[in-house]
Amino acid sequence: MEKAISKATRTFVIPARMYKQLSEHAGKSKSEISSIIRGMLADYLEELDDVETFKRLQKESPDGGGLLNEEEQKDFFEWLGVKKK
Repeated sequence: MEKAISKATRTFVIPARMYKQLSEHAGKSKSEISSIIRGMLADYLEELDDVETFKRLQKESPDGGGLLNEEEQKDFFEWLGVKKK
């Protein structure tokens, strides 16, 4: 059975200019560089997941595939304040 990894430590090399920018940002926000990088990676992965989900939905049902019935569509467009043509 594979053991779940709760934390992984890796070392990687970044350009000096990038390190300087991260250091300046960390100083301004009173954070550590590592927490800034973790936050950036988490945001990137969340966005990547959203992109993959959108691609899959677009492929499976490009026009929305009737996910909402007529009444639900009407309610949704009213909620948005949009008149459906």
